[in-house]
Amino acid sequence: MAPRGTTPPAARVRYPASLQTRLTVALLALAAGACPRSGSDAGPADAGPYPPDLSCLGAPPPTTAPDPVPVAASIAEGQTFTPLAGAILEMRLRSDGTVLDSGTADASGDVLLALASGGAPVDAYGVALAAGYTTLHLHPFRPFAGDDPTIPFALLTPPQHAAQQQAIYGTTSDPGLGLVRITVVDCDNVPIEGATVTFAPEPGAVFYDAESGPADPLRTSTTSAGTLMAFDVPPGDLTVSAHYQGTDLPPRTARADAGVFVALGIAP
Repeated sequence: MAPRGTTPPAARVRYPASLQTRLTVALLALAAGACPRSGSDAGPADAGPYPPDLSCLGAPPPTTAPDPVPVAASIAEGQTFTPLAGAILEMRLRSDGTVLDSGTADASGDVLLALASGGAPVDAYGVALAAGYTTLHLHPFRPFAGDDPTIPFALLTPPQHAAQQQAIYGTTSDPGLGLVRITVVDCDNVPIEGATVTFAPEPGAVFYDAESGPADPLRTSTTSAGTLMAFDVPPGDLTVSAHYQGTDLPPRTARADAGVFVALGIAP
């Protein structure tokens, strides 16, 4: 078992080329607690689709963490990745939204927070806010246990979001409803190809991302990108479930809000 926060071999991680999906790199970086395969198990970079590793499904999560748990983050503009000095980051408890700590990005866009833990992992999510930009709620795959990598937050303005939605998905969204982006990975932090995702309540539209270029509106499962986008999500509590060939991954919950971009990770 590799230490929590280990990233998979670079040759095995497949990121889609579209700019919109670069926002989910933050979630992939937070796929902590994984058990990366190595050596001959990893396979060559061009080996094509391979079965996801779901061996950690049902395994007990970590039970201890330092007190407080440190959280390092960086906040940048989502197209040029210019640091957004003065942007605000809040870490909120997933169960009720209580703000655990907050801070302001420095000239390099960096923020360092500390979450009171009582010695146990903290199930929290990050909220990045900056004037003129769409607020981003980022829900990592697993609770913070003190050995997490730096979280990159990439923010876009509402016009940037609208332009990308039209270019990649051929659609627009209702500003009075929510936007939710899902990333599905296996125990190796590798995006799962062939996963289907369901929502309760259902959004107005769901698009599974292509590996590059515009999304296919007729596609009904993830490509090797492992990502999908939900538009016009009703404000309120949302439950998201992922399924792969008869296997159910643990469902995740989040709150959708008008004009807020939610990035949510699903893992075994």
